[in-house]
Formats: sequence, C-alpha cells, structure tokens
Amino acid sequence: MGVFRHEDTNIILEDNYCEFYIPMSYLDSKWAVMGSDKIRTIGVFNVGLFNPKGEIKELKLFNLPTQCEINVYETERRVVEYGHMEATDCMVLKFVKDQVVMQDSVIEDSEFAQTFLDIIMKGKLPNTIPYDKALDIWRKNLELTNVNFNVPSSVLEMILATCYRDKNNIQKKFSSVAGSDKDVSMYDYTMLNIRRICQYSSTFTGMTFEDINSMITTSLNRSREKKSEMESPVEKIIKY
Repeated sequence: MGVFRHEDTNIILEDNYCEFYIPMSYLDSKWAVMGSDKIRTIGVFNVGLFNPKGEIKELKLFNLPTQCEINVYETERRVVEYGHMEATDCMVLKFVKDQVVMQDSVIEDSEFAQTFLDIIMKGKLPNTIPYDKALDIWRKNLELTNVNFNVPSSVLEMILATCYRDKNNIQKKFSSVAGSDKDVSMYDYTMLNIRRICQYSSTFTGMTFEDINSMITTSLNRSREKKSEMESPVEKIIKY
C-alpha cells in the first residue's frame, strides 16, 4: 500500500498521518505563497510519515520540482530535524487519512525553471537530496516546465559542483571528495549561496565579496589555521 492514492483528479493520503515540511526560506523568498486554504510552492521538500503511535517512522523527499498547489488543513510552524534533515525552520502542513492533498495536475510555466535555478544559486535545496541525484531533479524541473537553457549538461553539473561543498571543509567542492572516496556518503555536503563561494575560496577572490567585514574575518581565520587557498585564474595573470 502506498502513501497516497489517486482518485479521479485527486491525490489522497492513504497513510494514517503525514506532515509536509515547507522550509520558511521558501516562504520568505516567495518560492512558496500561503493562502487561506492552499499553498503554492515549488514541490521539493521533505515529508514525514508517522506510525499509529504518532512517532515519525520515515522521512521522504517530495520530488515534484515545479510549482504545485497543495491543500491546507492544519498548520504549525516549528523547527524540524530528523535523519539527514538538518534543523530547519518549517511551515508544517498536517494531513490525516483520506484528506485530499492536491490535484494531479501541475502548472507548466518557464517561471518555475527560474525559481528552481534561484533555489540552487542560493543554496536552499533540501539537504536530504543525495548529491548524485541533484542533477536528475534539476533535469526533471526543466522537463516539467518545458524549458531548455540551451547549454551543455556540463554547465549544469558545474553549477551544482560549485554550490555543493564538503561539510568538513567548505573550501572544497564536495564533488572532489565524493569522486575520490567511494565510501563517502552522498549527504556529507553543505550548500552555499553562489555569492558566498568567493568568500571561502581564497583571500584574493574574497575581494569581490560584498560583505568586507565577513571577508576579512574569514581570511584571517584561514591564515591563522594555515589552510590552503585556491589560486584564481585572475590572480595567476596578475602575477605574470
């Protein structure tokens, strides 16, 4: 028996009880808009499944990477942390058995491809997505929104590789760690806002970062801890 069942055009909860965890960052950035009885949101977030005792038994990824409209019955704002899901401030949508969760249709609009790109660039994809599945989800978004950026797949891969950093050393791309150690978990990453990458790459590239106070602090800490720095192409040219 699945979590949901399909009746006519309705998606209905088959399980006894579940919760949808919509990150508050989605609402704050207008990637999700809450109404009185519905919420329109990009459909990539975590879903908690519960046993009859009311205890969470499993966390699943709601993988519909385009805009969808979900019915709202009961809500609660709280910080959620479970499994690979780090502590996240969420708007929690609560559903009980036989409630209609949503319709089975999605909205095809190129705007939602831009929204998904914005989420990636700001480093806000749920950290319950395995690193090696992120590209597939992005491609699914482009398919559902009928958008073609007219760039090679390697460009999308490069953007993801830049945003995903090693959890233990954010100066490193997670792709370099994942590629060198077959035993590494695909969840041992952290995502950074693309505008902050320069802050953690090197002191030289940090000169382009908007928050100079933060950059100086990061550079001093890097020097004090004797961490290695990446050399930017521009830096090489200036040296020559």
